[in-house]
Amino acid sequence: MPERPDQSGLAPRPIAFCITELDPGGAERAMARLVRSLNRERWSPHVFCLGPDTPLAGEIRSASVPVTCLDVRRRFDVGVVWRLKRQLRDLRPALIQSFLFHANIVSRLAAPLAGVPIVVSGIRVADREHPWHIALERATRGLVTHHVCVSEGVARFARDRMRIAPERTTVIPNAIDVEAYQHVPAVDFSTLGLPPGARVLVNVGRLSPQKGQDVLLAALGKLVPSFPDLHLVIAGEGPLESGLRQQARQLQIEDRVHLIGRSRDVPSLLRDASAFVLTSRWEGMPNVVLEAMAAGCPVVSTEAEGIPELLGNNEFGLRVPIDSVPDLVSAIGRVLTDRDSAADRTRSAVEHLRQQFSVAAITAQYERLYSSLIERNSQRGQ
Repeated sequence: MPERPDQSGLAPRPIAFCITELDPGGAERAMARLVRSLNRERWSPHVFCLGPDTPLAGEIRSASVPVTCLDVRRRFDVGVVWRLKRQLRDLRPALIQSFLFHANIVSRLAAPLAGVPIVVSGIRVADREHPWHIALERATRGLVTHHVCVSEGVARFARDRMRIAPERTTVIPNAIDVEAYQHVPAVDFSTLGLPPGARVLVNVGRLSPQKGQDVLLAALGKLVPSFPDLHLVIAGEGPLESGLRQQARQLQIEDRVHLIGRSRDVPSLLRDASAFVLTSRWEGMPNVVLEAMAAGCPVVSTEAEGIPELLGNNEFGLRVPIDSVPDLVSAIGRVLTDRDSAADRTRSAVEHLRQQFSVAAITAQYERLYSSLIERNSQRGQ
């Protein structure tokens, strides 16, 4: 727990965090990391989860952060607004910070009913798949004090598509504990059906149009003749699984494509991979790219939101245009053939993360924002 003395002498301020669910996804892990690392001499966090209890909720509680799960089982349970309102009235937080779409909307409706003066809403993805999400975000934006966007690309999306004023947005990226990834044991790829000595590309993500794995399979089909020991491991589940298997058969690379389902040990997959490849068509700031960089795995990624901040101008990984099979083939080929340059980029990437994306640095940004909003609110009340 952080030991940063508070000079004010005041009791820690209660603050509420609301999230749609506590499955072990990127946003959920980011929120858990944040509440565990807040300075407890200044802040007293309490987490509200709209969904059922989960092991991640237990992990947060083990750090002495209360977690209340409201156990919503239906997507459109409007009663959850009233249940959250009652919880907030009891807690009387200085502010509420929400993560993910459903929690954003519920928090915006419950907070004013409970007398919570400050609503901070997290925008974590440039969601081009659900137009009605954008419509609801836009319709309720007047209930939000401030928006936190995870990347400059998401901030642009919020301004352009949600009509959120620039002065009501702050960019705070995701954080990563680099040291936790430095000594992770590597997975034995033979246990996943790969031959000994195979060179392995790894992709992690939901099997959906957003993640663009169809483009990755097309690139693999062009790479295999030049790299006959090349295999692809995709960790994820989703509606496109059967379509991807069919595509692999049509490209005659079904023996090179290994769909292993959802993995709870992504760092081990990344540790000895030849490259991590992200082919997303849109993102926010993909946590899995942070994980790959921290694990010392070369990264090739499309230029989705958040990637310019992470990979720079190809100093820390290779960027390619979205949906460009030729550029993806070229970039992966560079990683596979020029291992020295790839190793240089991965070493630089680790230092980049330590300097710009550490847990302490990102937590401090949130704390400064919260303090600023509370101070501004108190001045308005005078």
